[in-house]
Amino acid sequence: MLTDFITLSKQRAFIARVVQDLPEADLLTVPAGRKNNIAWNFAHIVTIQQVLTYALSRQPLNLPEHYVANYSRDTSPADWTAPPDMARLFDELAALPAQTAADYDAGHFANFKPITTSTGILIASVEEAIAFNNFHEGVHTGIILSIKRELSQS
Repeated sequence: MLTDFITLSKQRAFIARVVQDLPEADLLTVPAGRKNNIAWNFAHIVTIQQVLTYALSRQPLNLPEHYVANYSRDTSPADWTAPPDMARLFDELAALPAQTAADYDAGHFANFKPITTSTGILIASVEEAIAFNNFHEGVHTGIILSIKRELSQS
């Protein structure tokens, strides 16, 4: 197993600890001047990890179809018809790193399609995608912490 999966699991556990005790109203509040809330960021990291590994390897995602439409780049809670199921997101946040590691070990990502990210970073292999995902989740963890701090000050 790649050490990046260990990092991913630890990062996900940290994110869960940070938000687990927040009331749902806080998870769904979009602070003034922001486009998204904690719930969107939470769902976004789950979605993008699946896109970077599974979709780019031409494999089905381990998520409902609406996740990509609701939680990808350039989406926001303003577009939702219903808020995310937070209990399900917590389950996915915890379970998907191990599932992805098992699928990696089983060779499911052999048909990876290289991409260049919106930030201009070339991702040429699934290993690079997994490493990039950890960076991406770190960025969104910072955003989650920032929103949480804003909410506690209001």
